[in-house]
Amino acid sequence: MPQRRRITALAIQTAALLFFAIIVMILAALRSDTLTSNYACGWFTCNNGLFPRLDDENVQFAIFEFIHHWSIIITVVSLPFLILLTLITLRREDEAVMGGLRNTALLVLVQSFGALASTVISLLWQGPALHFMVISFLVVVAVGVVAWAMFSPNQDYAQPLFLGALVVISAIPLVAYISVFL
Repeated sequence: MPQRRRITALAIQTAALLFFAIIVMILAALRSDTLTSNYACGWFTCNNGLFPRLDDENVQFAIFEFIHHWSIIITVVSLPFLILLTLITLRREDEAVMGGLRNTALLVLVQSFGALASTVISLLWQGPALHFMVISFLVVVAVGVVAWAMFSPNQDYAQPLFLGALVVISAIPLVAYISVFL
Protein backbone atom coordinates (compact mmCIF):
# COMPACT_ATOMS: atom_id res chain seq x y z
CA MET A 1 0.00 0.00 0.00
CA PRO A 2 2.81 2.57 0.59
CA GLN A 3 3.87 2.28 -3.08
CA ARG A 4 0.32 3.06 -4.23
CA ARG A 5 0.28 6.08 -1.93
CA ARG A 6 3.60 7.34 -3.37
CA ILE A 7 2.33 6.93 -6.93
CA THR A 8 -0.89 8.75 -6.07
CA ALA A 9 1.11 11.57 -4.45
CA LEU A 10 3.32 11.82 -7.56
CA ALA A 11 0.23 11.91 -9.78
CA ILE A 12 -1.33 14.70 -7.69
CA GLN A 13 1.93 16.65 -7.79
CA THR A 14 2.12 16.18 -11.57
CA ALA A 15 -1.46 17.37 -12.05
CA ALA A 16 -0.95 20.41 -9.80
CA LEU A 17 2.32 21.37 -11.50
CA LEU A 18 0.75 21.05 -14.96
CA PHE A 19 -2.27 23.08 -13.84
CA PHE A 20 -0.09 25.92 -12.55
CA ALA A 21 2.13 25.70 -15.64
CA ILE A 22 -0.89 26.06 -17.92
CA ILE A 23 -2.07 29.13 -15.99
CA VAL A 24 1.39 30.73 -16.16
CA MET A 25 1.71 29.85 -19.87
CA ILE A 26 -1.62 31.54 -20.60
CA LEU A 27 -0.50 34.66 -18.71
CA ALA A 28 2.83 34.67 -20.56
CA ALA A 29 1.13 34.21 -23.93
CA LEU A 30 -1.25 37.08 -23.22
CA ARG A 31 1.62 39.38 -22.18
CA SER A 32 3.93 38.39 -25.01
CA ASP A 33 4.84 41.05 -27.59
CA THR A 34 5.09 38.58 -30.43
CA LEU A 35 1.44 37.64 -30.08
CA THR A 36 0.25 41.22 -30.36
CA SER A 37 2.63 42.75 -32.86
CA ASN A 38 1.81 40.91 -36.13
CA TYR A 39 5.17 41.35 -37.84
CA ALA A 40 4.34 38.99 -40.66
CA CYS A 41 2.79 35.82 -39.31
CA GLY A 42 -0.68 34.84 -38.28
CA TRP A 43 -1.35 31.75 -36.24
CA PHE A 44 -1.14 29.27 -39.12
CA THR A 45 0.39 31.17 -42.04
CA CYS A 46 3.01 33.79 -42.81
CA ASN A 47 2.34 36.18 -45.70
CA ASN A 48 -0.19 33.76 -47.22
CA GLY A 49 2.31 30.90 -47.06
CA LEU A 50 3.21 28.25 -44.55
CA PHE A 51 6.65 29.67 -43.73
CA PRO A 52 7.93 33.25 -43.27
CA ARG A 53 9.35 34.95 -46.35
CA LEU A 54 13.11 35.30 -46.19
CA ASP A 55 13.20 38.43 -48.37
CA ASP A 56 11.19 40.46 -45.86
CA GLU A 57 13.00 43.20 -43.93
CA ASN A 58 11.50 41.91 -40.65
CA VAL A 59 12.42 38.28 -41.30
CA GLN A 60 13.95 37.72 -37.84
CA PHE A 61 10.75 38.94 -36.16
CA ALA A 62 8.63 36.82 -38.48
CA ILE A 63 10.69 33.69 -37.79
CA PHE A 64 10.42 34.09 -34.03
CA GLU A 65 6.73 34.88 -34.25
CA PHE A 66 6.33 31.74 -36.40
CA ILE A 67 8.28 29.65 -33.85
CA HIS A 68 6.30 31.17 -30.98
CA HIS A 69 2.92 30.44 -32.54
CA TRP A 70 3.73 26.90 -33.61
CA SER A 71 5.34 26.00 -30.29
CA ILE A 72 2.17 27.09 -28.51
CA ILE A 73 0.06 25.07 -30.96
CA ILE A 74 2.27 21.99 -30.50
CA THR A 75 2.07 22.36 -26.71
CA VAL A 76 -1.72 22.68 -26.78
CA VAL A 77 -2.01 19.58 -28.98
CA SER A 78 0.49 17.42 -27.08
CA LEU A 79 -0.39 18.37 -23.49
CA PRO A 80 -3.58 16.23 -23.46
CA PHE A 81 -1.44 13.23 -24.46
CA LEU A 82 0.85 13.91 -21.50
CA ILE A 83 -2.16 14.09 -19.18
CA LEU A 84 -3.54 10.86 -20.66
CA LEU A 85 -0.20 9.12 -20.16
CA THR A 86 -0.20 10.37 -16.56
CA LEU A 87 -3.55 8.69 -16.01
CA ILE A 88 -2.35 5.48 -17.67
CA THR A 89 0.80 5.52 -15.54
CA LEU A 90 -1.28 6.00 -12.40
CA ARG A 91 -3.45 3.06 -13.40
CA ARG A 92 -0.42 0.85 -14.13
CA GLU A 93 1.26 1.88 -10.84
CA ASP A 94 4.66 2.56 -12.38
CA GLU A 95 6.47 4.74 -9.86
CA ALA A 96 9.59 5.42 -11.97
CA VAL A 97 7.59 6.66 -14.96
CA MET A 98 5.34 8.75 -12.70
CA GLY A 99 8.44 10.35 -11.20
CA GLY A 100 9.61 11.20 -14.70
CA LEU A 101 6.25 12.76 -15.47
CA ARG A 102 6.40 14.83 -12.28
CA ASN A 103 9.90 16.03 -13.18
CA THR A 104 8.66 16.95 -16.66
CA ALA A 105 5.77 18.93 -15.19
CA LEU A 106 8.19 20.73 -12.86
CA LEU A 107 10.49 21.69 -15.76
CA VAL A 108 7.48 22.84 -17.81
CA LEU A 109 6.45 25.05 -14.88
CA VAL A 110 9.96 26.49 -14.62
CA GLN A 111 9.98 27.26 -18.36
CA SER A 112 6.53 28.83 -18.19
CA PHE A 113 7.76 31.11 -15.39
CA GLY A 114 10.75 31.89 -17.63
CA ALA A 115 8.37 32.83 -20.46
CA LEU A 116 6.38 35.06 -18.11
CA ALA A 117 9.51 36.64 -16.65
CA SER A 118 10.87 37.35 -20.13
CA THR A 119 7.71 39.33 -20.89
CA VAL A 120 8.18 41.42 -17.73
CA ILE A 121 11.97 41.85 -17.77
CA SER A 122 12.93 42.13 -21.38
CA LEU A 123 16.51 40.96 -21.66
CA LEU A 124 15.73 39.25 -24.96
CA TRP A 125 12.93 40.21 -27.30
CA GLN A 126 12.75 36.55 -28.37
CA GLY A 127 12.61 35.24 -24.77
CA PRO A 128 8.95 34.15 -24.76
CA ALA A 129 9.41 32.34 -28.08
CA LEU A 130 12.46 30.49 -26.75
CA HIS A 131 10.69 29.42 -23.58
CA PHE A 132 7.56 28.29 -25.41
CA MET A 133 9.75 26.38 -27.88
CA VAL A 134 11.44 24.59 -24.97
CA ILE A 135 8.06 23.86 -23.35
CA SER A 136 6.78 22.25 -26.55
CA PHE A 137 10.01 20.29 -26.91
CA LEU A 138 9.82 19.09 -23.29
CA VAL A 139 6.22 17.96 -23.66
CA VAL A 140 6.79 16.18 -26.98
CA VAL A 141 9.93 14.41 -25.72
CA ALA A 142 8.16 13.43 -22.49
CA VAL A 143 5.17 12.05 -24.38
CA GLY A 144 7.49 10.02 -26.61
CA VAL A 145 9.68 8.68 -23.80
CA VAL A 146 6.79 7.88 -21.48
CA ALA A 147 4.80 6.20 -24.27
CA TRP A 148 7.88 4.17 -25.14
CA ALA A 149 8.47 3.28 -21.47
CA MET A 150 4.85 2.25 -20.94
CA PHE A 151 4.23 0.33 -24.15
CA SER A 152 7.67 -0.98 -25.13
CA PRO A 153 8.20 -4.72 -24.74
CA ASN A 154 11.72 -4.42 -23.26
CA GLN A 155 10.81 -1.94 -20.43
CA ASP A 156 14.35 -0.65 -19.81
CA TYR A 157 13.30 2.82 -18.69
CA ALA A 158 15.88 4.80 -16.71
CA GLN A 159 14.50 7.82 -14.87
CA PRO A 160 17.88 9.55 -14.27
CA LEU A 161 18.73 9.41 -17.98
CA PHE A 162 15.30 10.82 -18.87
CA LEU A 163 15.65 13.61 -16.29
CA GLY A 164 19.12 14.43 -17.61
CA ALA A 165 17.79 14.76 -21.15
CA LEU A 166 14.96 17.01 -19.98
CA VAL A 167 17.35 19.22 -18.00
CA VAL A 168 19.58 19.60 -21.07
CA ILE A 169 16.53 20.60 -23.12
CA SER A 170 15.56 23.09 -20.40
CA ALA A 171 18.99 24.73 -20.62
CA ILE A 172 18.48 25.86 -24.23
CA PRO A 173 17.36 29.42 -23.31
CA LEU A 174 20.42 29.82 -21.06
CA VAL A 175 22.62 29.97 -24.16
CA ALA A 176 20.72 33.01 -25.39
CA TYR A 177 20.77 34.69 -21.98
CA ILE A 178 24.49 34.08 -21.54
CA SER A 179 25.15 35.55 -25.00
CA VAL A 180 23.47 38.80 -23.89
CA PHE A 181 26.05 39.27 -21.16
CA LEU A 182 29.12 38.33 -23.22
